[in-house]
Amino acid sequence: MKFLILTTLTALLLSGCSSYVGKMHREFDRADGKRRKPRKHGDQFDFYRKNARAPKNGLVSSSNNKVLLPQVKRNYQSEKRIKADDLNDNGSAGSLWVGGGDDNFLFTDNTKKSSGDIVLIDVESRLKNEITAELKRAFPEKKKLKKKSDKEAAAGDAKTAEAPAATPAASQDGNKDQVFDRISSIVIEEINKDHLLLRGRKFLLFKNKKRLVEVQALVPRREITDADTVSSSGIIESTVNVIR
Repeated sequence: MKFLILTTLTALLLSGCSSYVGKMHREFDRADGKRRKPRKHGDQFDFYRKNARAPKNGLVSSSNNKVLLPQVKRNYQSEKRIKADDLNDNGSAGSLWVGGGDDNFLFTDNTKKSSGDIVLIDVESRLKNEITAELKRAFPEKKKLKKKSDKEAAAGDAKTAEAPAATPAASQDGNKDQVFDRISSIVIEEINKDHLLLRGRKFLLFKNKKRLVEVQALVPRREITDADTVSSSGIIESTVNVIR
């Protein structure tokens, strides 16, 4: 009798546990089935059809959405707005008579210069004297060991005093604008819209030896001629350096 009762209780416990475990497995499978529910893939061309199939609750209307996005994404490029003033002939833009471009024009030559352009400097008397003075300063005459007598020294002083008096007379001649030489220079910097900075080098013969001289000059643009030359008299400021 005891054995029968024990067997019955054991069977009931096992059946209850098995049913409970089975119920849990069914709940797990049901939950996995909800998560792994197959996804419905619509036709990829429905988006472009006029009567696209869409749920009614997903319709977009202006009542619940103030901003309606376009169906087709467009790539817009910003462009300059054209005004009525842009159609007028303002200033000298594109003129055939005013040199405002990089090339020659129909009735005039271009005088606009930029960095890297070549300009010839006409060396006149003032710049020539500056170059000569700088050469003499860099290569002074060697003093003679033999002392001069008092009479020779006095005669030399008299000649030296007479020499400067002849220089102004020579400068008053008609050759004051005489071009003694030319120096090829390059525009190294545009100081502003009206002035350029030039730099050029030239070999000169001084005391039977070749010397290299560098000239740097600040010139106005208006002084540059159509032939790409500028007179040294039009130079605002210049520096002369003896390289070797």
